[in-house]
Amino acid sequence: MFRINTVIDYIDENIKCDLKTKDISELVNYSDSHIQRKFKEFTGISVMEYIKTKKLIFSTKLLIKTNIRICEIALEAGFQYEQSYIRAFKKAYGITPKQYRIKFKNYD
Repeated sequence: MFRINTVIDYIDENIKCDLKTKDISELVNYSDSHIQRKFKEFTGISVMEYIKTKKLIFSTKLLIKTNIRICEIALEAGFQYEQSYIRAFKKAYGITPKQYRIKFKNYD
């Protein structure tokens, strides 16, 4: 039986890390391709898309609740590069992290 809750819990607990499907497949003793297939079957999205989404959600909390610089938030959220974080953020939310912070800072 595929342990989707184990996979999701592992991702959520390690969201700040550089997560790879290889690590997840070792955790649950399934191949990478099996993990990919089953995860998408259960959630409707790929493992990496889920991870990226969770990292972005985590970063929105930091943007609103702290004054940490955006480059540091990118690293804290598990992105290797600030520019890849900004691109992913803008693609997901339609605005840059800086614009998001300005827009929602007073709504926490």
